[in-house]
Amino acid sequence: MTMQSFGILAVFLVSSVVSQDWVFPDQKCGPHEVHYPDDMSACASSCEDPWTSPFCTRDQLEEGCYCKYPWVRHDGECILPNECPRKKNTTSSASKCGPREVYFPDEDPNVCDTSCTNPHSDVCLRIGVTPGCYCKEPFVSHNGKCIELNECPKKKETAAPKCGPREVYYPDDLSACFTSCKQPWFGRSCFRMELNDGCYCKYPFVRHNDKCIYQIYDGIDPFILYRNLPKKDWHDYGEMEKDDKRTGPGEHGAPVAIPTDPDTKKLQNELYKVNGYDAFASDMIALNRSVKDIRHKDCMNIDYITKLPSVTVIFPFHDEHNSTLIRSVYSVINRSPPGVVRQVILVDDASTKEFLKEPLSDFFRKSGLGHIVKIVRTEKREGLIRARQIGATHANSDIMVFLDAHSEANYNWLPPLIEPIAFNYKWVWFVMRSHRSQYTSRTLVCPLVDVIDCNTFEYRGQDEGARGSFDWEFNYKRLPLTDEDRKNPTKPFRSPVMAGGYFAISRKWFWELGGYDEGLDIWGGEQYELSFKLWMCGGEMVDAPCSRVGHIYRCKYIPFPNPGIGDFVSRNYKRVAEVWMDEYKEYLYKRRPAVRKIEIGNLNRQKAIRERLQCKSFDWFMKEIAFDQEKYYPAVEPPDEANGAIRNMAAKKCIDTQFKGNNQRFILRTCSGEKPSIGGEQNMRLSFWQDIRPARRSLCFDVPSNKEQAPVVLFRW
Repeated sequence: MTMQSFGILAVFLVSSVVSQDWVFPDQKCGPHEVHYPDDMSACASSCEDPWTSPFCTRDQLEEGCYCKYPWVRHDGECILPNECPRKKNTTSSASKCGPREVYFPDEDPNVCDTSCTNPHSDVCLRIGVTPGCYCKEPFVSHNGKCIELNECPKKKETAAPKCGPREVYYPDDLSACFTSCKQPWFGRSCFRMELNDGCYCKYPFVRHNDKCIYQIYDGIDPFILYRNLPKKDWHDYGEMEKDDKRTGPGEHGAPVAIPTDPDTKKLQNELYKVNGYDAFASDMIALNRSVKDIRHKDCMNIDYITKLPSVTVIFPFHDEHNSTLIRSVYSVINRSPPGVVRQVILVDDASTKEFLKEPLSDFFRKSGLGHIVKIVRTEKREGLIRARQIGATHANSDIMVFLDAHSEANYNWLPPLIEPIAFNYKWVWFVMRSHRSQYTSRTLVCPLVDVIDCNTFEYRGQDEGARGSFDWEFNYKRLPLTDEDRKNPTKPFRSPVMAGGYFAISRKWFWELGGYDEGLDIWGGEQYELSFKLWMCGGEMVDAPCSRVGHIYRCKYIPFPNPGIGDFVSRNYKRVAEVWMDEYKEYLYKRRPAVRKIEIGNLNRQKAIRERLQCKSFDWFMKEIAFDQEKYYPAVEPPDEANGAIRNMAAKKCIDTQFKGNNQRFILRTCSGEKPSIGGEQNMRLSFWQDIRPARRSLCFDVPSNKEQAPVVLFRW
């Protein structure tokens, strides 16, 4: 389908009302809530009865809205457990407990009511536990005393009935657990209260229609189930063969040739100004066009696990061009394994273009994608960062994938992006009143980001990857791959910092990290905040070379002006620095003095996240993760090789950049040393990098192409 066919359908329909006959039920609920039974992760949690890793009972839940994990209900609102009011201490009551006991909840809020038949597990039942003395771990209660588990009386041996291959017999096997699709396993923890002798599904199976089956559903971290699965080739060779035969503008990622008549040129320029790329070229290309497979040749030979976690893809957008946005959605759905992408969430950040309102909803309904594509609309401009966060609150899959709304996924992009998350689960400990420990996958995975040319929509590769980093003005930079990474060009490699909005992460781990700092405005700094937080708090980040996604880098025009909130980028940078960078923040402030002085609001919630997750120091991050940053982007730059004016001896004139910006040319001019009143920018330096820069700016002399007699321009490095 081409954009022309969509234009007839969409552009002239005018309505700002989002259609209600196909939206997901959780739209009825608040931003930190889910709707039961549509979302089976729902739990009636509160400050008095919080999530337990995140273990709760659902047997008597009524239909309605419940706080999503890890939020709990307090005074009618969903708050984080660490925001719950603290109870008064009752030292006098606690002093009555025996030497093997602790008082609940003051001495140990994680205490369990245990017995010989219901011993300690990794996480145990606290529902209905009243204040009082309970056996401390590892003791269990028996006949009013706290004894060791090996002191429990042994039951009379009886002939156990024969259990099935996926079952164990209780009480001979104390790992037995009553589970069902509605009440499944959480890690290896479950209900063992009042178990009768008999056969129970062994871990990780659950009971359904009197059979023990695998159950992977929303709310559990399911990744522990994937590691030992067999593997398969996920390539859709039939669709790839059809793509090979396609012809037309832009097919196979080829550049589009634009007609040169005056009317076309006028329309092309108008679309350029409002989009920052050639939207006219986008409209000439099919919405489901083929792209060039530019992966490493060995990627074709890699198999991935036969069952993949469910995925929600989140596209935030503000006034995106319609054909570009729709092509982004089509590429994700068409090039993903069937059934893996559960949702595509489009977060409309207060767009003003009419075709992005009801016509867009109508288009996806009529195209048969209404059951997958969900459009969430903000009432006011929130910015890219909060739009992503809003999209995440509507996700109901195991993994969330964030992409920009001007992207195109390449072949077989999804399995290599999400398999590392499924494989890298860990047993982790938290200092949090609602739970002690749990299984979770703490890996964030980024695809390699290719280039979709902003002028011609040509799809081309950027390179075979590099490790992300930053300089001390917070410009995103790249570090070379290690020798080990270069030996394995298809293997995921560790990276200190993500490039921005292209990554996959476990939904549960995203919220354990607190999501994005909600105090960050519009865009800028969010990739540093999430990257630092991820690494310092026990996670890891890798780039997957066999997962490729194209991205349009806007050019010529920046279509979206500052929404009138001041220097939001500097404000964002300071929030990140104050929470995560410790003493290293001074290097940022020395390079950008204005950042030190800016007001940034309250940071208590972000600092509480760092304390709760027991995160490491930024010094650890610099030495262990960004270990070679100092070599390439030193915090304190070595002295310049030389400085002063650059003079053409023949013309007797000096280079003057006239304070011009990125990609702009400069001139020879009368030297200011001879005529001080001339002004301009003639003081240059030869840096330790062996490049020439204006003395007080982070620009260097460069050439924009490898053509003969290419002009010398200023380049922001």
